[in-house]
Amino acid sequence: MQAADVFVAAAVDPDPFPTTVLEAMSMGCCCVVSNTGGHPEAISNCAGVVFEPGCIESLGVELTNLLSDDRRMKKLKSNAKARFDSE
Repeated sequence: MQAADVFVAAAVDPDPFPTTVLEAMSMGCCCVVSNTGGHPEAISNCAGVVFEPGCIESLGVELTNLLSDDRRMKKLKSNAKARFDSE
């Protein structure tokens, strides 16, 4: 995970405590998460991107936008690491 720039958590069922998202944030990955359970809360404060669960089109749009904007990617990765470290 340390070599990854992006982590995708495409859960459809709610997960109240998404440890995989927190692990990705601890490695400084930009997190792209579905809008379910604790995923949006974990990445609040601009530490990632949220898409609608079960909507492949929404996920595709968010990934395309993110991967085409290096500056935004770096900022979200930095924010993810900082958010994890502050908790």
